[in-house]
Amino acid sequence: MFLHHVKQNWKKKYQTTAEIVGILVLTGIYLDVGLELKWGLFNWLGFLELGSVILAGTWLLAFLTTLWEFWTAYHKKLRAFVAALRKFCRDYWKPAEV
Repeated sequence: MFLHHVKQNWKKKYQTTAEIVGILVLTGIYLDVGLELKWGLFNWLGFLELGSVILAGTWLLAFLTTLWEFWTAYHKKLRAFVAALRKFCRDYWKPAEV
């Protein structure tokens, strides 16, 4: 269930960014290898490394977003339980006078 939410968050928020970066990386690799344009900053391996780092970063952001969503839902349930427990204890030990 958790991994399903991670996949949903990635598809909802970060997939288009990863696709655009992938297209740019493949274009850079093609320009470097296919057309033999020697750019000073990156070679084909540098483009591949940059693309993999960005892809891993988007997966990490989706994972952390899902973790945050699950934590906030758990925290709300826990706070509601603690409030109900306090009310029950108050009513049990000091019942309201009828």
